[in-house]
Amino acid sequence: RQPAVAIRGLETAFPILGDPRYAGLAARMVHNYGTILLAPQNLAVSGANQVLHNIVAGNFYRGNIVLVSPSNGPFASKFQEFGVSVRIGNVEELIEVIRDIRFAICNTIMTAHIVNTLQERGVPCAWVLHEWWTKDMIPVELGKRNDKNLTVETVDMALKNCAATVSVCKAQQELYGPRNGEVIFVGTPDVDAENFPVLKAVLEKSGAVPRALEAGYPSRALTVQKKDVVTFLCIGIVCPRKNQAFTVKCFKKFVGDRKDARLLVVGVRKIRDYEIAYVDEVEKAIDGDDRIELHDVTHEVDNFYSMADVILLASLNEVTPMVLAEAMARGKPVMTTGIAGIPEMLDNGAEGFICGEEDTDACVAEWASRMKELADDPALRLRMGKAGVQRYMKQYRLQGMVDQYRSLAVRLAKPVILIDMDGVIVDWDRGFLEAWGGRTAVNRVHYEMEKCVPADRFSEALELFCSEGFFRKLPAMEGALSALKQMVSKGFEVLICTAPFAKSRYCAQEKWEWVREHLGDDWLKRMVITQDKTTVRGDLLIDDKPAITGSQRPLWKQVLFDAPYNREIEMGHRQRMTSWRDWEDVLAQELTLPADEEEDSSEATPSTPASGPSGLKSVRSTGSVTSEEVAKLRDFSHELEGTSYLKDYRSWRAGKSKGAKGEFWQAVADIERIKKQMFLEGDDWSSVHVYRRGYSDWRRGRARGAKGIRDQGPIEAAAFM
Repeated sequence: RQPAVAIRGLETAFPILGDPRYAGLAARMVHNYGTILLAPQNLAVSGANQVLHNIVAGNFYRGNIVLVSPSNGPFASKFQEFGVSVRIGNVEELIEVIRDIRFAICNTIMTAHIVNTLQERGVPCAWVLHEWWTKDMIPVELGKRNDKNLTVETVDMALKNCAATVSVCKAQQELYGPRNGEVIFVGTPDVDAENFPVLKAVLEKSGAVPRALEAGYPSRALTVQKKDVVTFLCIGIVCPRKNQAFTVKCFKKFVGDRKDARLLVVGVRKIRDYEIAYVDEVEKAIDGDDRIELHDVTHEVDNFYSMADVILLASLNEVTPMVLAEAMARGKPVMTTGIAGIPEMLDNGAEGFICGEEDTDACVAEWASRMKELADDPALRLRMGKAGVQRYMKQYRLQGMVDQYRSLAVRLAKPVILIDMDGVIVDWDRGFLEAWGGRTAVNRVHYEMEKCVPADRFSEALELFCSEGFFRKLPAMEGALSALKQMVSKGFEVLICTAPFAKSRYCAQEKWEWVREHLGDDWLKRMVITQDKTTVRGDLLIDDKPAITGSQRPLWKQVLFDAPYNREIEMGHRQRMTSWRDWEDVLAQELTLPADEEEDSSEATPSTPASGPSGLKSVRSTGSVTSEEVAKLRDFSHELEGTSYLKDYRSWRAGKSKGAKGEFWQAVADIERIKKQMFLEGDDWSSVHVYRRGYSDWRRGRARGAKGIRDQGPIEAAAFM
């Protein structure tokens, strides 16, 4: 599921990711503590923000995620739905307030100055580039945006200093030439195969049908049938960059007098002047041909994808356009120009055809010829569609992209493993027994050794391990020293975290001397000597103590190192490590997301509550509400702007006798309509699919769709707002 190009660099710096024994676990490895910072250019509707949203939605991190943006925008609520804390402001102020940021993702070239700030503050950062700007274009494009934070020098510095500059294709990486480059292809969400026979057939053959789709999908061979009308689809904002007028020209060249083909052009918006002018140009190119249809932007793109036989994309300026990945995910052959990173998305003649982008007779003839080839050969369309699904499964699954970002975070911000000394690295029991010399029997049922000897020898035992030289002479636990060195070589940040025996004047110094003697001077830098381990930050603490308490709620999760005195205790969520031979298995499991957490495939259970037109359950009033109680409630007036409900809501808050007219579900519907319209009017409508997924979930009654609405009464819905 992960292209080799994006993982190769991770194996070098974090070798456990390249260990074949942990191939399935490495992609799901995450940290146990700390905050992840997201720093987008803004929160506007854009394909770049959709990628960042997809990373979050894919369970990239199970802890705290904070997003900081210089301005608010429609995408803020989409991040908040997944528990992201959204703050409007600047990074400098944020990192002074939030002190445990372990890793950051900066999004778009316009965040170069943030990259530099984070690198200076020691926060490892992945910088995701979506643009295709040559060196000559960079000063021009930055000048257009008039951002005083950004200069050519700022961008150059970020390219040199960023811990990981992520490109969405190899060609883009070669264009920018970062010092520390990574390639991670942009993933697209899985598709409901119900309306896409080629996708369904491939999934059934490979045994990869998602659990949610297994029911009602009998295995059967896909037959090749000639269609009465072959549908070509061109989807994307109608504008000069997408080059739809050229697409129409090529289609008309191919179709001639034929009646068995049609072209659907989806994406008319007419907001900006250049969009209005270009739509006029496309309409002139169509010239009344009833085989060519022009449609507005829509959230329900799968209606068009399901009708299409071939997807066309004649763009003049793209990097890795998502429409191609979406087409392949649905088993549709594609025709496209070969600009930027597109040749890395498909092989010419395999998943589709790559044609020239020049508006010349030769290019038009090439496009027309390939259209004819696909229109006349249903077997070819089927073969290319199947190849496209395979390419999607290998290279463009959303979860594959998320796995790679998760692995990148783990590599740049190494998991911190805290390791106790006594009873874990040091064989304290063997050392004590040798020093005790058989004076009495020792019943090792207590954690404190002095309680394991006869009561009348309690003080004698204390005196022994408070004596000079006792701690320094203790032997190493079998396999411990080699395991510690292996941990470091595998890419973990290892710290020895030990609590000295407070009654011994020699203990702390002798522990230091022990580490120096057995592990070397370099390991002295890895020592943390403390009486309160709960104050130390780490992902895991390997310790034999049955119960560790202190002044803080620990950030680490304990792995219990096996000992006779901890075998009968309540384990809770802890895992036991029986010996140092098990360390790799234990760490891989403890730092890995459970498979069922990685992808949410839960289905909602249909329910039939008494409800109004919206599906909201009826909630009976339990009594009147006083004006004092209303005053304590949050005021939603600013969120109801633009809805028919606002005037009546204000009347209700003011205590007027008639209160609010109409139904609350109508206000919710109005708000959702406004939000959806904001997405349709965004800069990159064709790359943004958050509302498409919501609509699809609603159709199937999934947890975030209809079921979630049906199960909440008006009061709960208001609270959610």
